[in-house]
Parts: sequence; C-alpha cells; structure tokens
Amino acid sequence: MTDFTRLPWVLGAALVCAPAAAMTWIGPPAVRMQQGQWSLGGVCGYSEQDVEVADEGILEDMEIETRLARIAVCALTDRVELFGLLGAVSTNEDFLHGSPDAAFGGGIRATVTPGEPVAWGFVAQALYADLDESDFTDIQIGLGPCWREGPFLLYGGAMIHLLSGDWVDQYLDLDVDFRQDSAIGAYLGGGLDLWDRLTVTIEGQLTGGGSCGAVSVEWRF
Repeated sequence: MTDFTRLPWVLGAALVCAPAAAMTWIGPPAVRMQQGQWSLGGVCGYSEQDVEVADEGILEDMEIETRLARIAVCALTDRVELFGLLGAVSTNEDFLHGSPDAAFGGGIRATVTPGEPVAWGFVAQALYADLDESDFTDIQIGLGPCWREGPFLLYGGAMIHLLSGDWVDQYLDLDVDFRQDSAIGAYLGGGLDLWDRLTVTIEGQLTGGGSCGAVSVEWRF
C-alpha cells in the first residue's frame, strides 16, 4: 500500500533541490532584435504546479516563484535569437521555508514566417539543476503568432511543458522520479515599448496541471 503520509515531504524536499520544477516566462515566439543586437533583462514568475511523483501519487498546487536574469544575442541572422538564464526559485510552502535555490539554462527563439504586423515563430528553453542529491530538467516550448503595432505587442499560442528529474534521499530511504502532471497548454502575453530599447511584458500560461503568471523587462543594445 502506498504511504501518502510521506508525499508532502518527498515532493517538498525535491522542490527545494529542484529549481526546474516551475513554469516561467516564455516571451514572444518571434524575434524582435536585429542582427548584431543583444539584450539584458529580468524575469519574475509565479506558478502553481501539479507534479506527479512515481509510486506516490500527485501533489497539487505547489506554489513556486522564479526570478531569473536573462541575456540574449541575435548574432548571425535577425531571425534567430540565443539566450541564457540565471537566477533562483523559491516556494511559499511552510515546510520548505521558502529557501531559494540556483537555476540556470538557456534557449532559442526563431522567426519562422516574418511579417508585419504579424510574425510567426517558436521559442524553446530549458532550466537545469545538478545538485548533491538530485538532477532536474524543465523544458518549455511555445509556438504561435506575434502581433506588433507601434509600441504595442501581443503574442500567444500553444505550449509544451516537460519536467523530468530524480531525487535521492538516503535519510528517508527514497529514490523518487518526478514529471509534470500535464504537458500540453497555452500561453498569452502582451507588452509595451516604453522607449525605443526598453520593453515590459506580462504573460499568463495554463496547462492541464498548472498555471503561471510572469513579467519581464528587457533592454536592447
């Protein structure tokens, strides 16, 4: 018989070790920069996730915050952007003490069909952690249209969220695999160019097992 009394501690300890356990900002699916430009920015997100624990069940509505710095470059063509992510996550769950843990990753954004005012593209990104007792990978893929008119920006589409990881605790005699409860979802965001080089966006995401709200600030050079 499955011992569900261990479940909050199993998943709680794993999320302390796993910055990859939450959705975060995806952004417009089409590239905004021109060849030779680069940008610096910050991302802050809040998500609630249902996570499936192997042989234990599902823990619902884990509240997780992400805070990431982001650097991007559009080096070889104005249709492809490469970016890196570095920051931390924390949870509001009492038994996790809200402790932040390091996160790092990166991704690619590409314009598939350029156009004005609507362009189509995709973005794929991953966050990863390899700590003392765990390793986690969190992947998000979004595709869809991006509409621009003057200083205004609107984007959205379908998304895939994949979470996989393994956590070992010798004290509790546990070796646990994790994955997302639902992988398919959608995202929608909007933004505003406050100046020629500064853009602020707000975004929402929804899957069958989670939801996320995020904001981003980006300065293009």
